Amino acid sequence: MAMITTVYPDWHDPLGVPTVGDDLRVGFEIQIDSSSPKPHSFQMAVRPKSEAGTASKRGEALGDLLQATQSATSRFLDNYLDSNFGPHELGPLRVELKNLLENHRSSLEYVAHYLADQCQPRPDAAHVQFPIASQTDTANSFSTKLDKWFPGLRAHRPDVEAHLLSIQSFSGETWLTELKELTNFNKHHSLSEQVPASFDSVTVRYGRSAIRFGELGFNSLTIEPGGSLVFLGATDTDLILDGPTTLSVATSTIADADSRLEVLKETHHLYCIPGRNRSIAGTVWRISKNVFQTVNILCSLL
Repeated sequence: MAMITTVYPDWHDPLGVPTVGDDLRVGFEIQIDSSSPKPHSFQMAVRPKSEAGTASKRGEALGDLLQATQSATSRFLDNYLDSNFGPHELGPLRVELKNLLENHRSSLEYVAHYLADQCQPRPDAAHVQFPIASQTDTANSFSTKLDKWFPGLRAHRPDVEAHLLSIQSFSGETWLTELKELTNFNKHHSLSEQVPASFDSVTVRYGRSAIRFGELGFNSLTIEPGGSLVFLGATDTDLILDGPTTLSVATSTIADADSRLEVLKETHHLYCIPGRNRSIAGTVWRISKNVFQTVNILCSLL
């Protein structure tokens, strides 16, 4: 049995899976329990280690940066979502957004030097950057660029190259390009403009146990045949939603579901960057969880 430990995705736990924006597939039983405690810490694999078995100096620096960035991201989202503020009060949060973007980008740049350590010959450290595809790149053209930037990586670490390909825009992932664009704009041009906007989500609820989809929630959840979603009740009475069915922000009713299961539309009045389809909170949360997961995966492979 797997457990979702919070009612909604929790930005205090960036490595938690599942989390905001994820698509879930359930072929077994998952419990939704509103009383489950929130996590208070996280662990990551920061590698490679030194020959003595301790973290390298770069590993220690990456660990320090990740710890500080995770705490700062949590505080930023707490302030952004829990405070009532007007446009004239956005200044400090705009600066904090710039700093968060740069720190997330730096985490990836540190990892790029781990990638360089795997190369033969090792590329010049002054030219090492985390690889991000251009808008016109395909998997083939980007693989060619990787061979130039990180010679020998494909031959010696095909698993690492495969993951680098999987997180690029031509693979359907947009967070890495978004991080690059927003970081460069805030660092070199100006602080991003932020304007009020409304965003929709859907909550599927039984009593105090619920799961959210859409803005600030999961993207979708597919309950396969044989799978079930168990909403734990305040008493001994639980509610079970059996598959097959799919829940998302487009859900308005659930066929053949228990009548006590509510589908509630929510509207969130938040701020967004013009031209972006997510709120600032949703954007930061999505970038942060992907950066943390990517750093963890790549450092574990290296």
